[in-house]
Amino acid sequence: DQTNQKNTSERDLIAVFSDVDGTLVHYPSDLDLLPKIKGNRILQLPPSATGLRGVISSITLQRCQEIRQEGVALIL
Repeated sequence: DQTNQKNTSERDLIAVFSDVDGTLVHYPSDLDLLPKIKGNRILQLPPSATGLRGVISSITLQRCQEIRQEGVALIL
C-alpha cells in the first residue's frame, strides 16, 4: 500500500541502522525482572550458537514494522 509511503525527496528519514544485541534483543538474567507493560509480550528467541537465549518485546517488533511500512529501510 503506497498511501503511507512518501517519495525519497519528501521523506525526512531514509534509513535506520540498529545493532541487534543490546538494542533490539536483550539477554536478561531473570525474565521476571523485566518491566510489565500492558499489551506488550516478551518473546524468547531460539538459543544462539553460544547458547544464549535473547528476548525481544512485541512493542519493539511492532515499531520496527511501522518503520518499514513507512518506506524507511531498517538495517540490522
